[in-house]
Amino acid sequence: MRSHSLLARPATASLAPYVATNGATVATLYLAQALVTPATAEFGPSTAILLMPGATLAGYAIGVGLSAAVARDLTARRGLALHLFLLTSSLCLGAWAWTPALGAIACLLIGSGCSLTQRLLASATSAVPAARRAQVIGWIIAGGLCGIVVARAGVPAAADVVGRRTLLLADACLIALLGCACLRATERVPPGLSAAPDRVEPAWTLYHRFGSLRHAALHQTSAFAAYNLGWALYPRILAAEGANAAVPMGVVAALGTVAALVSGRLYQRHDPANIARSGGMAILFAGALALVAGRLPHGADAAMAMLDIGTQIALVANQARAQSCAADPATRGRMAAIVTTLGFLGGAIGAAIGNLWR
Repeated sequence: MRSHSLLARPATASLAPYVATNGATVATLYLAQALVTPATAEFGPSTAILLMPGATLAGYAIGVGLSAAVARDLTARRGLALHLFLLTSSLCLGAWAWTPALGAIACLLIGSGCSLTQRLLASATSAVPAARRAQVIGWIIAGGLCGIVVARAGVPAAADVVGRRTLLLADACLIALLGCACLRATERVPPGLSAAPDRVEPAWTLYHRFGSLRHAALHQTSAFAAYNLGWALYPRILAAEGANAAVPMGVVAALGTVAALVSGRLYQRHDPANIARSGGMAILFAGALALVAGRLPHGADAAMAMLDIGTQIALVANQARAQSCAADPATRGRMAAIVTTLGFLGGAIGAAIGNLWR
């Protein structure tokens, strides 16, 4: 009866630990950017401190890439426990780092630990039937978006109140507690749903074998590039206008969260390729709106809202498209990691272009 309940209610308490842990993990991924100022105040100006945000993102890219290439089964409970240990211990190392260089190394390890998101996604989608998988992907991505909002809006203020080191230790404790709840949830998944095959094909082979996977990955790459380009420019536009950035950024992020949930629901009734194309069209419309009306009052806000909505629709649809190519959870987990890895590379390029844009 418990197993049946888990399958019948994928968006309820049975999957809440995965959603909450994913949100906390994504918030941790963006933690370093908010801690540059307090770290500079503590150690003084340092190149190593400036490298902390980039080191965190580089570590995440390495972790996700290794997950796609090496990990046999991203739903394995032991692997989930080891990944949780890596993230929490890295956060503790960051809290106790006594030099900027050690802090940058800790950020690299923290980023690698944050690739835990791939295990959470694979484990959550393996706990439900195929018909509910896209809806769960929407919930997981929405949890991550909420984590980004918390990291951008709440972390700087929290660091000023409790200090950088205390904040990192508190984050480690939160991840550990939520991770224990995830491990308990994993125990309740029926063995038939999470069993791994004897052999999982290499990532390169899967990429070339499945056209839907290639299309989803390339679409994800371009969508995430546009998304990060927009988020690199948008705060600077708000600052130039002298506006209070917290309110419009929060509204945009909230709209993106709702779009992720809606996309997961639409996947059950419509062709996933069409949903992904709809997200792409929204992104193109956002770019056109930024060029035509970006300098008008609230023109940038409208363009960024459309960009965020289109991106989140595309993210959910592309992940669901990729995972629909495989029947077993181990292969689905590797396909999800492929899409994330290529999407992240596109995002890094978009962010670099946005930061260099003057």
